[in-house]
Amino acid sequence: MNYFNIEGYIALSEEKLKEIVEKEALGVVQELFKLLNNNFQKYSNAVSILFHKMEQIAHKPLEKTLILFLKKGHQLDHMFKLGIIEYISSEGLIQALSDSDSNLFDSIISYLIYSRTSYHIARLFYRIRNFTPISNDTVTKALIKYFEKVGIDLFFQTKIFENILQEEEFIALINAESVNFIEKFIKLIGESYEFLRDYGDFFNWMTYDAPEVFFEKIREATPNHLEGKILNDLKREDKNKFLYILHSNLLRFVRLKQVISLLSDEKSNFFNLFLEIIKDLIKENDYILASLGNYFYSLGELFSKSLKEKVLRIIEKSDLDDLNTLITLRWIECLSVDELKELFNNPSIKLGESLESLLKEVLHNAYDSEEIDLASLANLFYKIHVHIDNEYIFKITEVKDYEGENELKEDFLYYLAVSISKVRNEDADSLIKLLKLIDSEGNFQFVSYEGKKYIASNNNLNLEKKGIEDIDQIKNLSELRNLTLLNLSGNKISEIKGLDNLTKLTRLSLQNNSIKKISGLCNLKNLTYLSLSNNRINEIEGLEGLFNLYELWLNNNSISEIKGLKDLENLGTLELYSNDITELKGLSAQKKLWRLSISENKLAELKGLDSCNNLHTLYLGQNSFTEIKGLQNLMSLESLDLSDSKIIK
Repeated sequence: MNYFNIEGYIALSEEKLKEIVEKEALGVVQELFKLLNNNFQKYSNAVSILFHKMEQIAHKPLEKTLILFLKKGHQLDHMFKLGIIEYISSEGLIQALSDSDSNLFDSIISYLIYSRTSYHIARLFYRIRNFTPISNDTVTKALIKYFEKVGIDLFFQTKIFENILQEEEFIALINAESVNFIEKFIKLIGESYEFLRDYGDFFNWMTYDAPEVFFEKIREATPNHLEGKILNDLKREDKNKFLYILHSNLLRFVRLKQVISLLSDEKSNFFNLFLEIIKDLIKENDYILASLGNYFYSLGELFSKSLKEKVLRIIEKSDLDDLNTLITLRWIECLSVDELKELFNNPSIKLGESLESLLKEVLHNAYDSEEIDLASLANLFYKIHVHIDNEYIFKITEVKDYEGENELKEDFLYYLAVSISKVRNEDADSLIKLLKLIDSEGNFQFVSYEGKKYIASNNNLNLEKKGIEDIDQIKNLSELRNLTLLNLSGNKISEIKGLDNLTKLTRLSLQNNSIKKISGLCNLKNLTYLSLSNNRINEIEGLEGLFNLYELWLNNNSISEIKGLKDLENLGTLELYSNDITELKGLSAQKKLWRLSISENKLAELKGLDSCNNLHTLYLGQNSFTEIKGLQNLMSLESLDLSDSKIIK
């Protein structure tokens, strides 16, 4: 090597540096990695700048060299930390992963487990899943293999569960006998489950996103020391400890019959303490209530005679606050049809009248909207209508004439419609007629996909995470001509189609799918919001005629060029972060653009924003430019983000 000093490399002209890289790329890259190995903190910034320069003037020889390192699994730490991995194209990644001599995938998994996940490795996994032949089954097997080696402690210390692991992979992981995940998990937290708070990311994931099978497996485990500890803490009747267990979602680790046994115990005060705490949580609109209601809803035969008697005594009092508490816990729904009939027909109890009174109180604002579980109340009304009094819903539809907030009425009718939408197909026709009587204004309509019905409420339809592969297979969708909001995110859609009749749509969400091309939108002239984030799109196209579009989300795709925005003159927000964009061009029509996010791309310079003189917020972090030029005309700019940039002047 003629030029050993890093500053010397940086000072070379582009022509000279290109000549050296084309002849000696392997040697140059080896020298740079040596510097990082010797003193990463000292040399990382300079090495990052030089890699960027080389990528700009000699991409092919540099990529070829990096692929050699990648195949062997060498220098992964430096490649991820400095984002050098981003200089390898999807085609190069496919080549590296497809080579029979490559141990790259195993190396990536190993690095993932030991290093804790970072943005670059999460993005690499995204590229692996979407742009390479590696199957999800291969990913699953590799993850299981490494957890066999390292145990599960690192599961909590990394963010693998949040950024990398898909639900089906986690299920496979906890089912793998060789990993023994459940037994190790119980052992790890059985002595002190408070440690979960130390791993906030895992705790949040467990509370909101962990699949139910995770909790089922733990409840079924034998012996279960974790369950024993939680039960012992509950028996102490310590209100603070009780609240901690509820808020930590730890009750889901305990078999339901054990909790019912505690609630049924006539000698303890547990039942009264429990109701007192639930009433407090209702007033605070606590997030845990929905989870508790679902937990108890499966009571069935577990609903002990003693607990039923306590519930019946509460109902007999006809106290609306107590009744609301039982509805929130879904305990009334757990009563058998015969028991409900007895309560409904008992002249001294008059359950039907009490429920009507509760609904009236709600709609007269005697309760805050957060203090009533309208979904459970509506489900109970529906259950009574189907099994006890088939005129009951017709009676309570007089809520339309009640004074009160229109929003609460609409919410209640919506939940009632949702209850109706869950019925068996053979009952559907008669109940849809019922719905039309309830909803004479036509605010609620149904669509169906693979036999399951979904409700469109007030011209809004949410079909997020329904396993939809083909929009054309959503029955009745094209008939919802007044639909204004459609959410199809988190499905398996590969092509945008079947939306031509939905000309009144203003918001369309298609993020987290498998879409490769923007198409099928030409009739949606009223769109103001469009999200296509986290797909497989590599070109901006198909947006012609969307003159009203104000917000466009295209982040986390593989877009390399900004184009196709000519008709979007009213665009105010453009999200393009985490793509492969190398130049700021194609924005000449966006004179009203207020917010632009183009972080985590491959921008070498900041030219092309002159016409965006209304720009207020600009995100440019994690790019490749080394100096700030081209922003002088942005007179309205108030917020500029340059985090993790490579600026030297």
